[in-house]
Amino acid sequence: MTSKSRAKLASVSNKLFKPLLIGQCLTVLVAFLQMLVFSRYMPVSDFAIFGFTTAIWAMGVAFTGSSIGTRVMRDLVDGASRILLGQRELFSCGLTVALASIVSFLYTGDALITSLIGLSLLASIGAEVASYVSLGRGKKWTYACSLVIRNLGGLVFGGVVLIDEGQTVSIQMVLAGMIVSSVVAVGIQVREAPKIVRMSNLSAVGFVGATNLVLWVIAAGDRVILGFTVDATQLATYSLIYGLADRAFRVTNSTYVSSTMPVVLAGGAQRWAKQYRLVVTILGITIAMLSPVMVDWISGGRYSVDLGLPIVLVGALAFYALSGPDYVECVRLNKVRELFVPIAVTAAASYILLWFLSPHVGYYGAAFCKLVCYAVWFFLTIYVVRKWREVGIEESSRTR
Repeated sequence: MTSKSRAKLASVSNKLFKPLLIGQCLTVLVAFLQMLVFSRYMPVSDFAIFGFTTAIWAMGVAFTGSSIGTRVMRDLVDGASRILLGQRELFSCGLTVALASIVSFLYTGDALITSLIGLSLLASIGAEVASYVSLGRGKKWTYACSLVIRNLGGLVFGGVVLIDEGQTVSIQMVLAGMIVSSVVAVGIQVREAPKIVRMSNLSAVGFVGATNLVLWVIAAGDRVILGFTVDATQLATYSLIYGLADRAFRVTNSTYVSSTMPVVLAGGAQRWAKQYRLVVTILGITIAMLSPVMVDWISGGRYSVDLGLPIVLVGALAFYALSGPDYVECVRLNKVRELFVPIAVTAAASYILLWFLSPHVGYYGAAFCKLVCYAVWFFLTIYVVRKWREVGIEESSRTR
């Protein structure tokens, strides 16, 4: 790659970084306000449902929205002029929504809430794909705005009910708000109707989608299991502490990966990996120490947690965030498939064990399972990257 090309790619990376960072920071602010309002004014049972629902969204969007979006972004980066969607991709979206609705009904037993969860998941999948369209087309500020809009709906609709009734926030109105905001996010990013084609005409990113699903199962599966094995108070408390810590780490990770991935896929190099890891480390220490105070203050004293849970949970999320640069490198090397089987086996074994242990150890079991899974992921990405770098060095030396 010429020095001129490298300079151009560096410029693209810098242009992407600022709007992505601003958008992600505003998203964290909205999420913080959500936690402040919902933890204080939602009934415990509704707040537990909200935690359960966000877990369902996370897994569904990861399997369909992120995999489809990654492929669409790659097509657009490679010069495609139109958004293409595969028939099997649309089928997988429908199947994902159907399965999520069944699980949700088993947990809530409420047909209206289940319907709203299913519709909100479908809208979230569309918004996720649309966000990748913006990234692929370089519409950085549109992408940043969409991040904020997608999280505003639940807060706005829930706030209207709170102002009107003066006592509680309705989970039904929050879900309705999520649907509306996701639809708006799609509308501001995609103006033309996508073309539906056969999957054989599309580039395959199956292992990226499958691996993303495993990562989101690790991130959200524990809350689904807790929904069936512990009481609402434990699930609500765990969801609150996880929501606070996860938002901080995910905004840092998403900003780095989203701004770096297009450049790396185009042949550029990662520029801020060391600085990124330093920020993650400092962030982890700070969040772990302040979490008990923050949980008590944000919830108005309704929920409390000792220092042990945040240390384990924040340690787990730190492992995930620290793996960001190596994961981007695995995508560039097209070696994501080497990550899939080990992390899938680890996640399956951990969460099967959690199902049986959580009735006895509560949310601590979920935190330790997450820690094991993300630690394995962290060291696995390092191993794969170093392995193929050494192979590349050996092949390069042989050709000289």
